[in-house]
Amino acid sequence: MRNEEMVIQTDCVRWYWNTFTSEAERAQLFAVNNNSENKVKGNIMFQMGVRKGVSDLIFVGSIVVFLECKTPTGTQSKDQKNFQKTVESLGHPYFIFRSLEEFQEIVLKYK
Repeated sequence: MRNEEMVIQTDCVRWYWNTFTSEAERAQLFAVNNNSENKVKGNIMFQMGVRKGVSDLIFVGSIVVFLECKTPTGTQSKDQKNFQKTVESLGHPYFIFRSLEEFQEIVLKYK
């Protein structure tokens, strides 16, 4: 994940944790760490079930929502596009958010 994306995602998670303070609410939002430092660690993570393209965040609200963080000009990788197609074909919403405001709108809609 690029530094700009990390800042956006961190701001969003911080807002969520400051807004929804119970442990049950906090458990509804979690990150997926599918970035590897090197090939050996990446292979181990793959064997443990980590997959390329999985969204950055998953929100379990009224339904399960997949959230991908991008900068205002960021684009999805091929793996991310494939993951989006898969989850949408199963009836799950998938959103790309590029700001705290977009993230807030999505979370509040599906809370």
